[in-house]
Amino acid sequence: MIEGLPGFLCVRFLTALALAGASSTIRAADPLELFAPQATFYAGAMETFASVVDGVETGPGGWSVAGGTTKPQSLVVNCLRPVEAAELDVSLFFLAGKPFNPMAEFTLSFTNDEEPSLEGNWQPLEILRFNSQATTLERISSSGLRAARIPYNVNGGVPDEIYRITAVLPGRRATGFRVDTIPVPLTQDGRLVGLSWYAPHDFTLTEFRVAIHQRETTNIAHYQPARSSHPLYLNPDRTRLRAEALTDGLPATIAHPGKLPPDSGFFYEIDLGRICKLDHIGLRTRGDEQFERFTRVQVSLFTTAPDRGAAATWQGMARADGKHPPPGAVETLVPADGNGEFSARYLRISSDSPLPYSPQLAEVEVYESRCPEIVAAVADGREIPVVAPLVIPPGTKRLSLRVQIPGIGLPPGDWFRWRVRNDMGDWRTSRLWTLDMACPPPGQSVFEAQALHSDRQWDATVLRLPILVRQHFWMSGWFQWSSALVMAGLATGTGIFWSRRRAARQLTRMKAEAALSTERARIARDMHDEVGGKLARLSLLGEIVLHGQQTSTQASPQLTALTRGVREVAVELEQVIWSLSPKHDLMADLVRHIYQYAEDFFADTPVICRFGPMADIPPDIKLRPEPRNALFRSFKEAVANILKHAHTNTAQIDVRYDEGFMEIRAADKGCGFDSAALKSSTDRNGLTNMHERMNSIGGTCAIQSGPSGTTVILRWKVIAGG
Repeated sequence: MIEGLPGFLCVRFLTALALAGASSTIRAADPLELFAPQATFYAGAMETFASVVDGVETGPGGWSVAGGTTKPQSLVVNCLRPVEAAELDVSLFFLAGKPFNPMAEFTLSFTNDEEPSLEGNWQPLEILRFNSQATTLERISSSGLRAARIPYNVNGGVPDEIYRITAVLPGRRATGFRVDTIPVPLTQDGRLVGLSWYAPHDFTLTEFRVAIHQRETTNIAHYQPARSSHPLYLNPDRTRLRAEALTDGLPATIAHPGKLPPDSGFFYEIDLGRICKLDHIGLRTRGDEQFERFTRVQVSLFTTAPDRGAAATWQGMARADGKHPPPGAVETLVPADGNGEFSARYLRISSDSPLPYSPQLAEVEVYESRCPEIVAAVADGREIPVVAPLVIPPGTKRLSLRVQIPGIGLPPGDWFRWRVRNDMGDWRTSRLWTLDMACPPPGQSVFEAQALHSDRQWDATVLRLPILVRQHFWMSGWFQWSSALVMAGLATGTGIFWSRRRAARQLTRMKAEAALSTERARIARDMHDEVGGKLARLSLLGEIVLHGQQTSTQASPQLTALTRGVREVAVELEQVIWSLSPKHDLMADLVRHIYQYAEDFFADTPVICRFGPMADIPPDIKLRPEPRNALFRSFKEAVANILKHAHTNTAQIDVRYDEGFMEIRAADKGCGFDSAALKSSTDRNGLTNMHERMNSIGGTCAIQSGPSGTTVILRWKVIAGG
């Protein structure tokens, strides 16, 4: 555990520390992470005292000084991370339910010590503006305020108190903050003092909070001190116009001199507090009938106090022609409207117009030059150095740029615009500090950004950061040309190699097919000559014997069956020989054979067979023996079923070739069949064989049956040569 830090705050501190790496920049308006409070005196437990920075505004805990109200007391708090800002919002909450007891007098200061402590080096914060909820605050020094006594409320109300303060942070950096509260005299003789006005004269600061103040204006003259060389106009009520009206941010208030001679040397002077490089100056007129008092207005800029005889760094004149702008208009001056360097801490404004009460202005707006800066760059999650040019690694898909704009304040709405210029680039506006974009294409481009002022004028300065997106070596021109040449050579060599190999394979295949055709022809010839001749001889002998028996006695049934079987085997053998013979490899041969077989099969039967045309059958497509045999045998089964089961006298045979498919249809006008009854029948083997044969060659067998007949459709995707 960190020494001097309570357990619950230690956990909170370590958690915040772990998150610190996610962003090194504290967002505007978010309270700073404060921890490790120290005090010269506090009442109660350490844990109760430490709640003064726990982020909870209400009590009852916090920095209590009960028992130590007669001496000055101090509170010191540490920043978890150094804060960098031009202005801060400081809030002091007295919400412990103790009426009328906020601190009466106090000062604010800051340090840049690495470890802030009560004995460290402290510098005053410069208080700009302040307000309170119940009492009235008044300034006692540049960093100190005093609260007026709160009158008792006759209706019984018990007011709580909140002090809200806006202060300038000199040097724009701090590591810790300090509150010093001073006892005030409670009696006229000063014998009784206390840290608050009412008994028991103590207070409980329930929460001390600091946040970065972000103005919604980039006008750096806002609230800056202004004076005039002569007293201003005396109103009828004996009050005088005040030069501060020129920097109060209210265009309804005006300032102008009384009646002075033209050579009086009258001027307004505004102190910006520091030397600034300016972008433009706006001189606003009031929207009433006296707008002619704005003409020939001389503006002089100084980097050192003009009272000491310093020479102007820039001089220019608005409406040098003696004319005047319309009511409520803003006359804008840029460097080109005068001579010299457009930088200043002091502005002097005067007029040599002969019109009395000149010059009359409602507001003087000064806008500092603001050029955006890139503070971090991330390519696909990897941080890269922010240098010119910004070098992006090859293959990057997403690029993130962290932008900041130096200077005080931000305009409401968009803060800046940006673009990436290569072939083209349109401006895009943004109010996000981190820009996430698609990585520009390989090569050179330029990132540009331009800040917007609260008067909606774009700053004249533009950030231009060159970007160099590297590309993989294989994406470079020389590599692609070399690769193209190599690939062309490889393609040529590969083409020659595969062409030769393909030719060799084709030659080998042609030789194998020729040898196979020769062997098929030999087998068919041998089967025809040897087996076919012997079967024919057996059939003839059977016929002779059978004829002799018929002339004498009744023929033997066995001999009759034997003779018929020999004849059937001879027919089957002819079919096998036909399928083996390379002479019948064409599809057209198969179609003619199918038609011939059907004609012979239905001869001498009651069935009349009709045939479709062969006009669409290609004459040059060859088929291998396997699909020829499967198609033919499936067809034989189909016509056999017509004769056996259809009970019809009409059959239709069609063979078609369409879009690469060969389709054989065998249809009848018979009685059809019941598929449920067929499942229990022994005749289903023929249908099963048809399906199996067609599946073996990658084809299909479809059977459509009903009361009006049955159609068998054999369909096969024709493969050239097979």
